[in-house]
Amino acid sequence: MKNINDIENILKTAPSARLDPEFKIMLNEQIRNYQTRQNIIKNSFPLWRYVMLIICILAIGVLVGNNFFNTKQTPIDILRPAKVSAAEIIERSREVFLKSGVIYHHKTTQYLEGKKVATYELWEDMDTPMFRNYVIYHDTNRENWQWFDLDVRWDADLQEKLIRKDIYVYDQLTPKDQKLGSMVDLSAVFDKLLLDGTLEAKEGKIDDLDVYVIYDTRESQDKYWDIITFDKQTFRLLKTEKYSGEGDQRYASHIVEYEIIENLERSKENIKKLFLTTPVNLNDFKIFTRYYYINSGSNEEYIPDYKLKPYPNSETFDNPGILEEEEPVLLNPSTPMPERDTVDTIR
Repeated sequence: MKNINDIENILKTAPSARLDPEFKIMLNEQIRNYQTRQNIIKNSFPLWRYVMLIICILAIGVLVGNNFFNTKQTPIDILRPAKVSAAEIIERSREVFLKSGVIYHHKTTQYLEGKKVATYELWEDMDTPMFRNYVIYHDTNRENWQWFDLDVRWDADLQEKLIRKDIYVYDQLTPKDQKLGSMVDLSAVFDKLLLDGTLEAKEGKIDDLDVYVIYDTRESQDKYWDIITFDKQTFRLLKTEKYSGEGDQRYASHIVEYEIIENLERSKENIKKLFLTTPVNLNDFKIFTRYYYINSGSNEEYIPDYKLKPYPNSETFDNPGILEEEEPVLLNPSTPMPERDTVDTIR
C-alpha cells in the first residue's frame, strides 16, 4: 500500500483537465441567460405586487357593491350585529330626548333626490304647545320664522316681509295649555316603527364615531325610514334615510341629518327667550290677522291687522260653528306642516 506521499506525487504529475472550447462557450451562454431571467423577475416583482393589490381592491369593491344592490341597503350593512335589540336602542333614545319637563331642540338638514332642500331649527316645550321654528329653503333662499306663545301663532316670511297671525280662540273642549299633537312626532313614528317594522340592529363606526344602525327590512314602500343611525354613547339620532328604486337603480331619495338634538332646561328664562319673545322686529313686516277657532271646521279670512275688531274680553269662547273634537295632529320633523286654511306653515 502506497503512503500518502506517493499519492501526492502521482497527483502532482497527472495532466490537468481542460474544458472543450465549444462546451465552455455554451456553458457561459446558459449562465448569462439564467442571470438575465433572474434580473427580469427581480425587477418586475414590485409591479406584480401592485397589480395584485389593485385586483384585491376591485374584488372588495365588487363584493360591497353586490351587497348594496342585492340587500337593497347601503355598504354600512357590513357592520357587525349589535349586542342590543333595535327596540332597546329606539326606546333609549326616546327616554333620553323625548320626555316631558324639558324644552326639546333640534336642527336638521334635509335632502331630497340628492339635493339639499331645507334646514329646520326647532325649539318646543314638551309640556305645552309652545314652539319656535326657523326654516331655510335652500332651493329658493327663502327664510321663515314660526312661533306660538299659546295666545298667538305667527308665521313670518322674511323675504316677503309678511306675517300671518292667528289669534287662538279656546273653548271648553280644549283648554289653553292642553298638549294637542306635537311638532316633534318622532315618538309617534317610533311607535309605528316598533309595531309594524321588521328591524335589524348593527353597530360599528362612522367617521370615528361609534354608532348603532337600524334597518327596517320590509319591502313595503309605506315605511317611514329604511335606515336610522344613532350615536352609540348618547343614543342621539344622527340620520334617517329613505330609499327608492330597485337593483342598480336604487338611491337615497330622502335623507335627514340631525346636526343638533338636545334637551334644554324648562326655566322661566328659556320660556321667555324662546316662546314669549319675537325673533323678528314686527315693525318691519306687514301683518295679516284672523281669529283661529281650534275646534272649528272653518276659520275667518286674514285681514290687515289694524282692521281686526277686538274680540270679547273673555278667556274662553263658545264658537257656534264648533264641530266634533279633532284628533291631535302629529307632525313629523322631515315633512312640511299641513296647511291650516290659507296659512303656509312648514316645519
